[in-house]
Amino acid sequence: MAKKLWRTLKSHQANGTASRTFGALDPVQVTMMAKHLDTVYVSGWQCSSTHTSTNEPGPDLADYPYDTVPNKVEHLFFAQQYHDRKQREARMSMSREERARTPYIDYLKPIIADGDTGFGASTATVKLCKLFVERGAAGVHIEDQSS
Repeated sequence: MAKKLWRTLKSHQANGTASRTFGALDPVQVTMMAKHLDTVYVSGWQCSSTHTSTNEPGPDLADYPYDTVPNKVEHLFFAQQYHDRKQREARMSMSREERARTPYIDYLKPIIADGDTGFGASTATVKLCKLFVERGAAGVHIEDQSS
């Protein structure tokens, strides 16, 4: 997925266009986004406000468990894989003519994850990035933020 993200961004750069996306919170949103956008964004702020293991909403200052966003990435990535698999199985049972009439939807959109401030020193940031990669993120951004 990282190579797919790279190709997408390089294509936009070459064409002078932008990759528009928005933060996805659940599998329904990821499924709807697949038809219209070329990337998915998982926001630390959204996760800190809606999906923490403590159920306490908070600000986007890495004031939530460090695996909150990687867990959301995995949840959404599994949903992407599920819909891709479901579509592939449905298309395999179609005739060649039916497949030609049925639009193919690329559900496997690269996920860009919000790594916030990295959750500590360099070793914590490395562990966080490792979690993101293992859970399906194609890209991560880390903020240099003073609070």
